[in-house]
Amino acid sequence: MLCAALLTACDTEPVETATPRDCWSSDATVWKSIETVDMAALEGSFAAASALSLDAHSLFYTARTSVTAPHRVFRATRSDRDAPFAGGEQLASWPGLDPIDRPWGVGDELFFNFDHGDGNFELASSRFDGATWSTPESLGPDLNSTKANSDPTLTADGRYIFFSRAEATGTTNMRLYQAKRSDGVFGDVREVAMSVLRPEDVVLCATVSPDGLHLFFATSYPHDLSSLPPNALTVWLAERRHVDHDWSEPIHLSALDATAEQSCPSAVSGDGCELWVQRFVINGPTTYVVARR
Repeated sequence: MLCAALLTACDTEPVETATPRDCWSSDATVWKSIETVDMAALEGSFAAASALSLDAHSLFYTARTSVTAPHRVFRATRSDRDAPFAGGEQLASWPGLDPIDRPWGVGDELFFNFDHGDGNFELASSRFDGATWSTPESLGPDLNSTKANSDPTLTADGRYIFFSRAEATGTTNMRLYQAKRSDGVFGDVREVAMSVLRPEDVVLCATVSPDGLHLFFATSYPHDLSSLPPNALTVWLAERRHVDHDWSEPIHLSALDATAEQSCPSAVSGDGCELWVQRFVINGPTTYVVARR
Protein backbone atom coordinates (compact mmCIF):
# COMPACT_ATOMS: atom_id res chain seq x y z
CA MET A 1 0.00 0.00 0.00
CA LEU A 2 2.76 2.40 0.93
CA CYS A 3 4.74 1.53 -2.20
CA ALA A 4 1.69 1.81 -4.41
CA ALA A 5 0.88 5.21 -2.94
CA LEU A 6 4.38 6.38 -3.77
CA LEU A 7 4.24 4.87 -7.29
CA THR A 8 7.43 2.96 -6.65
CA ALA A 9 8.46 -0.42 -5.30
CA CYS A 10 10.10 -0.86 -1.93
CA ASP A 11 12.85 -3.02 -3.44
CA THR A 12 13.91 -0.47 -6.05
CA GLU A 13 16.18 2.52 -5.73
CA PRO A 14 14.65 5.84 -4.63
CA VAL A 15 12.97 7.73 -7.45
CA GLU A 16 13.59 11.44 -7.78
CA THR A 17 10.45 13.55 -7.55
CA ALA A 18 10.26 16.79 -9.50
CA THR A 19 10.10 19.87 -7.30
CA PRO A 20 9.81 23.54 -8.25
CA ARG A 21 13.33 24.26 -7.06
CA ASP A 22 16.42 22.34 -5.99
CA CYS A 23 18.88 23.56 -3.39
CA TRP A 24 20.87 20.39 -2.75
CA SER A 25 23.67 21.52 -5.04
CA SER A 26 24.02 24.88 -3.30
CA ASP A 27 26.41 25.65 -0.42
CA ALA A 28 24.90 24.13 2.73
CA THR A 29 26.84 26.51 4.96
CA VAL A 30 25.06 29.54 3.48
CA TRP A 31 21.41 30.27 4.29
CA LYS A 32 19.74 33.38 2.92
CA SER A 33 17.31 33.72 5.83
CA ILE A 34 16.71 32.29 9.31
CA GLU A 35 13.36 33.23 10.80
CA THR A 36 11.58 32.31 14.03
CA VAL A 37 8.42 30.25 13.52
CA ASP A 38 5.19 31.35 15.18
CA MET A 39 4.25 28.00 16.70
CA ALA A 40 1.32 29.64 18.53
CA ALA A 41 -0.41 29.99 15.14
CA LEU A 42 -0.79 26.20 15.02
CA GLU A 43 -3.80 24.40 16.48
CA GLY A 44 -3.20 23.00 19.96
CA SER A 45 -1.01 23.89 22.90
CA PHE A 46 2.76 23.37 23.20
CA ALA A 47 3.14 22.54 19.50
CA ALA A 48 6.36 20.75 18.54
CA ALA A 49 7.23 20.50 14.84
CA SER A 50 8.64 17.33 13.37
CA ALA A 51 8.34 16.59 9.64
CA LEU A 52 7.48 18.27 6.35
CA SER A 53 5.79 16.54 3.46
CA LEU A 54 7.84 16.08 0.29
CA ASP A 55 6.44 19.27 -1.25
CA ALA A 56 6.63 21.16 2.09
CA HIS A 57 2.90 21.90 1.96
CA SER A 58 2.14 19.80 5.06
CA LEU A 59 3.70 19.90 8.52
CA PHE A 60 3.37 17.02 10.97
CA TYR A 61 3.64 18.05 14.61
CA THR A 62 2.52 17.18 18.12
CA ALA A 63 0.39 19.35 20.38
CA ARG A 64 -2.02 19.16 23.29
CA THR A 65 -5.75 19.83 23.08
CA SER A 66 -5.49 21.35 26.56
CA VAL A 67 -2.74 22.19 29.03
CA THR A 68 -3.22 18.92 30.92
CA ALA A 69 -3.92 16.65 27.91
CA PRO A 70 -1.26 14.34 26.42
CA HIS A 71 0.43 15.14 23.14
CA ARG A 72 -1.39 14.08 19.97
CA VAL A 73 -0.37 14.06 16.31
CA PHE A 74 -1.53 17.03 14.20
CA ARG A 75 -1.05 18.13 10.61
CA ALA A 76 -1.14 21.67 9.25
CA THR A 77 -1.27 22.48 5.53
CA ARG A 78 -0.52 25.45 3.32
CA SER A 79 -0.92 26.11 -0.40
CA ASP A 80 1.96 28.58 -0.67
CA ARG A 81 5.50 27.42 0.12
CA ASP A 82 6.43 30.91 1.29
CA ALA A 83 3.46 31.26 3.65
CA PRO A 84 3.67 30.31 7.34
CA PHE A 85 1.77 27.32 8.66
CA ALA A 86 -1.34 28.09 10.71
CA GLY A 87 -4.27 26.12 12.10
CA GLY A 88 -4.04 22.36 11.83
CA GLU A 89 -6.06 19.24 12.54
CA GLN A 90 -5.63 16.38 14.95
CA LEU A 91 -4.97 13.19 13.00
CA ALA A 92 -5.49 10.51 15.63
CA SER A 93 -5.82 9.73 19.32
CA TRP A 94 -4.42 6.54 20.78
CA PRO A 95 -5.14 6.22 24.53
CA GLY A 96 -2.28 4.70 26.45
CA LEU A 97 0.42 5.81 24.01
CA ASP A 98 1.45 9.07 25.62
CA PRO A 99 3.34 11.18 25.26
CA ILE A 100 3.86 10.76 21.52
CA ASP A 101 6.78 12.60 19.95
CA ARG A 102 8.52 13.20 16.61
CA PRO A 103 5.81 12.15 14.11
CA TRP A 104 7.22 11.50 10.64
CA GLY A 105 4.83 11.00 7.71
CA VAL A 106 5.70 8.64 4.84
CA GLY A 107 2.96 7.95 2.30
CA ASP A 108 0.08 6.38 4.21
CA GLU A 109 2.18 5.74 7.34
CA LEU A 110 3.11 7.72 10.42
CA PHE A 111 6.22 6.91 12.43
CA PHE A 112 6.91 8.27 15.90
CA ASN A 113 8.24 7.42 19.34
CA PHE A 114 6.33 7.30 22.59
CA ASP A 115 7.28 7.11 26.24
CA HIS A 116 5.98 4.26 28.38
CA GLY A 117 6.35 6.59 31.37
CA ASP A 118 9.59 5.15 32.69
CA GLY A 119 11.93 6.64 30.10
CA ASN A 120 11.56 3.61 27.84
CA PHE A 121 11.08 5.29 24.47
CA GLU A 122 9.81 2.98 21.74
CA LEU A 123 9.53 3.42 17.97
CA ALA A 124 6.14 2.65 16.42
CA SER A 125 4.06 3.26 13.30
CA SER A 126 0.43 3.66 12.26
CA ARG A 127 -1.15 3.24 8.82
CA PHE A 128 -3.99 5.26 7.28
CA ASP A 129 -6.69 3.19 5.56
CA GLY A 130 -8.43 6.13 3.94
CA ALA A 131 -10.62 6.87 6.93
CA THR A 132 -8.73 6.24 10.17
CA TRP A 133 -5.22 5.69 11.49
CA SER A 134 -4.60 2.19 12.79
CA THR A 135 -3.58 1.37 16.33
CA PRO A 136 0.20 1.91 16.45
CA GLU A 137 2.42 -1.12 16.29
CA SER A 138 5.97 -1.45 17.55
CA LEU A 139 8.70 -1.47 14.91
CA GLY A 140 10.02 -4.63 16.54
CA PRO A 141 12.75 -5.74 18.94
CA ASP A 142 15.62 -5.03 16.56
CA LEU A 143 14.82 -1.32 16.59
CA ASN A 144 13.60 -1.22 20.19
CA SER A 145 16.23 -3.35 21.85
CA THR A 146 17.60 -0.81 24.34
CA LYS A 147 16.22 1.55 26.95
CA ALA A 148 15.64 4.58 24.73
CA ASN A 149 14.98 4.70 20.98
CA SER A 150 13.67 7.93 19.52
CA ASP A 151 13.60 10.57 16.75
CA PRO A 152 12.68 8.44 13.72
CA THR A 153 13.32 9.96 10.28
CA LEU A 154 12.73 8.09 7.01
CA THR A 155 13.38 8.30 3.31
CA ALA A 156 10.41 9.03 1.06
CA ASP A 157 10.15 5.42 -0.10
CA GLY A 158 10.02 4.15 3.48
CA ARG A 159 13.01 1.84 3.00
CA TYR A 160 15.50 3.49 5.32
CA ILE A 161 14.94 4.71 8.87
CA PHE A 162 17.39 6.62 11.05
CA PHE A 163 16.91 7.02 14.79
CA SER A 164 18.68 7.80 18.06
CA ARG A 165 19.53 5.09 20.57
CA ALA A 166 20.89 5.27 24.11
CA GLU A 167 24.12 3.36 24.56
CA ALA A 168 23.07 2.05 27.97
CA THR A 169 20.20 2.26 30.43
CA GLY A 170 20.09 5.63 32.16
CA THR A 171 22.71 7.27 29.96
CA THR A 172 22.34 10.46 27.96
CA ASN A 173 24.93 9.25 25.46
CA MET A 174 22.69 8.93 22.39
CA ARG A 175 24.07 7.51 19.14
CA LEU A 176 22.70 7.47 15.61
CA TYR A 177 21.48 4.20 14.03
CA GLN A 178 19.91 3.17 10.76
CA ALA A 179 17.86 0.21 9.56
CA LYS A 180 16.59 -1.02 6.19
CA ARG A 181 13.09 -2.34 5.48
CA SER A 182 12.59 -5.49 3.44
CA ASP A 183 9.27 -7.32 3.02
CA GLY A 184 7.68 -4.85 5.43
CA VAL A 185 10.13 -5.50 8.28
CA PHE A 186 13.01 -3.32 9.41
CA GLY A 187 16.32 -5.07 9.93
CA ASP A 188 20.05 -4.74 9.31
CA VAL A 189 20.29 -2.31 12.24
CA ARG A 190 23.68 -0.64 12.49
CA GLU A 191 25.26 2.47 13.93
CA VAL A 192 25.84 5.27 11.44
CA ALA A 193 29.57 5.81 11.17
CA MET A 194 30.79 9.42 11.12
CA SER A 195 34.49 10.13 10.87
CA VAL A 196 34.65 13.02 13.33
CA LEU A 197 32.45 11.60 16.08
CA ARG A 198 33.92 10.25 19.30
CA PRO A 199 32.39 7.45 21.40
CA GLU A 200 31.41 9.93 24.09
CA ASP A 201 29.56 12.32 21.75
CA VAL A 202 25.80 12.73 21.76
CA VAL A 203 24.26 12.30 18.29
CA LEU A 204 20.53 12.89 17.85
CA CYS A 205 17.77 14.76 15.96
CA ALA A 206 18.60 13.11 12.64
CA THR A 207 16.67 14.50 9.67
CA VAL A 208 17.17 12.66 6.38
CA SER A 209 16.39 13.98 2.91
CA PRO A 210 13.68 12.11 0.98
CA ASP A 211 16.24 10.48 -1.33
CA GLY A 212 18.42 9.36 1.59
CA LEU A 213 21.52 11.18 0.33
CA HIS A 214 21.64 14.05 2.85
CA LEU A 215 21.54 13.65 6.62
CA PHE A 216 21.24 16.55 9.05
CA PHE A 217 21.84 15.79 12.72
CA ALA A 218 22.85 17.40 16.01
CA THR A 219 25.91 16.47 18.01
CA SER A 220 27.78 17.64 21.07
CA TYR A 221 31.12 17.28 19.26
CA PRO A 222 33.60 18.81 20.04
CA HIS A 223 32.32 19.79 23.50
CA ASP A 224 32.92 17.95 26.75
CA LEU A 225 29.53 16.73 27.96
CA SER A 226 30.61 16.76 31.61
CA SER A 227 29.83 20.46 31.60
CA LEU A 228 27.37 20.56 28.64
CA PRO A 229 27.69 24.19 27.53
CA PRO A 230 24.38 25.94 26.78
CA ASN A 231 25.05 25.69 23.04
CA ALA A 232 26.81 22.31 22.98
CA LEU A 233 24.45 20.75 20.43
CA THR A 234 24.98 22.10 16.92
CA VAL A 235 23.70 21.13 13.47
CA TRP A 236 25.83 19.08 11.07
CA LEU A 237 25.33 17.65 7.57
CA ALA A 238 26.69 14.47 6.00
CA GLU A 239 26.12 13.44 2.40
CA ARG A 240 26.64 10.39 0.17
CA ARG A 241 26.44 9.69 -3.55
CA HIS A 242 24.23 6.59 -3.25
CA VAL A 243 22.14 4.99 -0.50
CA ASP A 244 24.61 2.11 -0.27
CA HIS A 245 27.69 4.34 -0.01
CA ASP A 246 29.41 5.60 3.13
CA TRP A 247 28.66 9.07 4.44
CA SER A 248 31.07 11.89 3.75
CA GLU A 249 32.86 13.63 6.58
CA PRO A 250 30.11 15.77 8.15
CA ILE A 251 30.33 19.56 8.07
CA HIS A 252 29.27 21.91 10.83
CA LEU A 253 26.54 24.32 9.71
CA SER A 254 27.71 27.17 11.93
CA ALA A 255 25.21 29.60 10.41
CA LEU A 256 22.50 27.68 12.31
CA ASP A 257 24.22 27.91 15.71
CA ALA A 258 22.42 29.55 18.63
CA THR A 259 24.18 31.66 21.24
CA ALA A 260 22.69 30.18 24.39
CA GLU A 261 20.51 27.31 23.17
CA GLN A 262 20.93 23.76 21.92
CA SER A 263 20.15 23.31 18.21
CA CYS A 264 18.53 20.24 16.64
CA PRO A 265 17.33 19.81 13.04
CA SER A 266 13.67 18.89 12.87
CA ALA A 267 12.40 18.80 9.27
CA VAL A 268 13.63 19.40 5.73
CA SER A 269 11.80 19.99 2.46
CA GLY A 270 12.23 17.62 -0.45
CA ASP A 271 14.21 20.17 -2.45
CA GLY A 272 16.54 20.99 0.43
CA CYS A 273 15.61 24.67 0.36
CA GLU A 274 13.91 24.73 3.78
CA LEU A 275 15.28 23.35 7.05
CA TRP A 276 13.50 23.57 10.39
CA VAL A 277 15.67 23.71 13.50
CA GLN A 278 14.53 23.29 17.09
CA ARG A 279 16.29 25.50 19.62
CA PHE A 280 15.91 24.79 23.30
CA VAL A 281 17.28 25.26 26.77
CA ILE A 282 17.51 22.03 28.76
CA ASN A 283 14.52 21.95 31.12
CA GLY A 284 13.55 25.30 29.61
CA PRO A 285 11.73 26.89 26.65
CA THR A 286 11.77 25.65 23.06
CA THR A 287 11.56 27.68 19.86
CA TYR A 288 11.79 26.84 16.15
CA VAL A 289 13.48 28.62 13.31
CA VAL A 290 13.17 27.95 9.60
CA ALA A 291 16.31 28.40 7.52
CA ARG A 292 16.01 28.94 3.76
CA ARG A 293 18.62 28.85 1.01
